[in-house]
Amino acid sequence: MATLVLRRGYDSGGALRRLSFRLDNDVVARLRPNREVRIEVPAGEHTLQVAMDWATSEPMSVLIEEDETVCVLGAIQFSMILKVFYRPRTALKLVVTRQARR
Repeated sequence: MATLVLRRGYDSGGALRRLSFRLDNDVVARLRPNREVRIEVPAGEHTLQVAMDWATSEPMSVLIEEDETVCVLGAIQFSMILKVFYRPRTALKLVVTRQARR
């Protein structure tokens, strides 16, 4: 198994709303600002995305290897205020980083 660390950094946009983290089209976490959760996932290719209401990030495909820890940061971009109306599928940001293997 591999570990997926889902984080929502501190952001003032949507501070009272939760950011939904999707793994392979299933919501696996709903986080408020400055929160994180760790989940175990099978090794392999997965699709990640974050969403809040109708605004989303672009889906991102990530290959996760056995015993690997992958950190995912979901954030509301400052430009979301405008993008939520004219480009809602790119209004949120998703960043993936990797940690050393266990």
